[in-house]
Amino acid sequence: MTAFEELVSAEVQKSLSIILPAVKRELRDQIKQELQQELVFKEVNQVEFNQTELAKRLGVSTSTIRNWRKAGLESEPNPSGSPVFNINKVKKWREENDKRKIR
Repeated sequence: MTAFEELVSAEVQKSLSIILPAVKRELRDQIKQELQQELVFKEVNQVEFNQTELAKRLGVSTSTIRNWRKAGLESEPNPSGSPVFNINKVKKWREENDKRKIR
């Protein structure tokens, strides 16, 4: 390597050591922001919930969800076999069923 190439290489390394930390921070912040937006989007648009999530979303207890299931509320199994509820179907079921039968 010539003296000129060594000088250029040293300057490039120096510049990179200054620039790269800022680039890393900027990328990390941008990725974090995009992930947060994606989580908010998923939360707002999520339609399938497990029993605990559904109870929390509807402001009822998990016992209430179990009682609704006994009264006919349908669910689909997730890959592990646990019940998953579609919020739109749950709301429709609640509208169609007499609350006295549900409790």
